[in-house]
Amino acid sequence: MTPGATVQGIVLDLDGTLVDSFEDLRDAVNHVRALRGMPPLDLPEVMAHVGRGARHLVRETTAPADGDRLDEHLRLFLDYYEDHLLVHTRPYPGVPEALDRFQAAGIGLAVLTNKPLRSTARILQGLDLARRFEAVRGGDSGPAMKPDPEALRVLLAETGWKASEVLLVGDSDVDLETGSRAGVPVVRVRTGLWRTSLRRPDLEVASLQDLSDRVVPRSPGAPSRAFRTPGPRLERD
Repeated sequence: MTPGATVQGIVLDLDGTLVDSFEDLRDAVNHVRALRGMPPLDLPEVMAHVGRGARHLVRETTAPADGDRLDEHLRLFLDYYEDHLLVHTRPYPGVPEALDRFQAAGIGLAVLTNKPLRSTARILQGLDLARRFEAVRGGDSGPAMKPDPEALRVLLAETGWKASEVLLVGDSDVDLETGSRAGVPVVRVRTGLWRTSLRRPDLEVASLQDLSDRVVPRSPGAPSRAFRTPGPRLERD
């Protein structure tokens, strides 16, 4: 995206970007582990495997011996998780307000996550976020999952947005790789998994509200929807 280019749409990751869902994911993992006689994992141990879909998370955290056992563990995980999606999960501070500000400026919003679509939709509905999004795609929406760029390309085709006028916002290397491979600028928010990210984003911001300040000016007479070239990139603490 060139300096001053119009932002037509913003594609957002879910876990670690829009919502803090890690405690509920940990509890679902530990439910499966308890059923199999394994000790619980702490939050960082589970977070290390979030972002590449439920199957990956279950495989890495419940150590199934074979494919059949993995399918069983995945079913147990999803059954429990579907019943406990919103025990601890909440939007990060300022997220609803930032989304409203983008919408008021005429910027389209979409969600691209590797979480199953059913769980994603229920979380967005339960947290009163769903009405803000034009499109939502999950890890089982097909034909690909992040970081395969096809996942993003299909969403752009669905919305009609141009890749040159879109930002991908996420917290992890999965998002950064997806945007890079699809030719879409990536903004990393300093929430979720950002501290474990090794790739360099096009822009790093403290929060979604911080991004809204860059994209949507507060002064009444200023032009809106322009992506300004940031100053020196923020470094991780």
